[in-house]
Amino acid sequence: MPAMARKRWKLLLEKNPQFRADAEEAAVLALRDKSLGVITCGLGLRYYLENEDDWASAHGGARPSHLHIGRYPLGFEKIRRLAAHVDKLLVIEEGYPFIEREINGVFSAPLPVEGRLSGAIPLDGELSADSVRDALGLAPRDTLPAPAIRIAQRPPQFCQGCPHADSISALSEALKGEAEFFAASDIGCYTLSALPPWNAVESCVDMGASIGMARGASCVGQKKSVAVIGDSTFYHSGMTNIVDAVAHRTSLTVLILDNSTTGMTGAQPTISPGSRLPALLEGLGVEREHIRLLEAHRKNHETNVAAIREELYYEGVSVLVLKRECLEHLKKARRS
Repeated sequence: MPAMARKRWKLLLEKNPQFRADAEEAAVLALRDKSLGVITCGLGLRYYLENEDDWASAHGGARPSHLHIGRYPLGFEKIRRLAAHVDKLLVIEEGYPFIEREINGVFSAPLPVEGRLSGAIPLDGELSADSVRDALGLAPRDTLPAPAIRIAQRPPQFCQGCPHADSISALSEALKGEAEFFAASDIGCYTLSALPPWNAVESCVDMGASIGMARGASCVGQKKSVAVIGDSTFYHSGMTNIVDAVAHRTSLTVLILDNSTTGMTGAQPTISPGSRLPALLEGLGVEREHIRLLEAHRKNHETNVAAIREELYYEGVSVLVLKRECLEHLKKARRS
């Protein structure tokens, strides 16, 4: 509530000095060699410690001055003490260079600061012991030679016999020859339909976004807007977009790929059986005659293509549920 939020914000601001004092106390500072100061946080500490002995061996036994930060807001007093003691700073942190940005401008005298922003540690990719080793100016570790093997690239693809492959194949053929269409995907195994040989969908943002994006495309004049979403994702965050599309009489075709499980993340159970989808969709406002139940199987390809093509020309919200159990889920059930 706004009235409470304003009071809580004032209280939070009043507590900020104590938060900063606690962070200052928790930070561990060791002032040692003056040539280099290292600031670490998170997993960066472990990667630094893996290489500290080698740095010391290369510098006559001396170890870098080191400050480990484990809390926010940052305690700038120890950072300033470290900066005043050393000739150069190296910031080792995961992901975004947050600390490296925060400490800019807090020193009384100019000081070289290296890290992700400077390029000493790659700005992209994961932090690793090897990338930290390189930033410390150490030679790569000796490793066992490995034979050079050229391995052909194998892009991700649908499992053999995956029902989604049959569903996407039907959608692709239904759209073939259409001069204007937009197909938005959600996040799931079916997102692979963006890759060759399918090239069937054009966007993937987050769970539930497909229906909203397809509706947005339809609202700005895009003909034949299609959303592809899995049954689990539909239950998670797709239903509200259906309600919105129905309320605004949007011309939209939704394909719900019902494989009876949450396949992408390990075959967890869905919150509701697919048999309830038609009643649920009708309750959300979709007209009964435009809720189509199809079996996602190669033998039904022509029937499914015809059904999808027919609903593409409907001026309203239509939903096609293409159902067949995930084969990996079926194998798992048979083993148990």
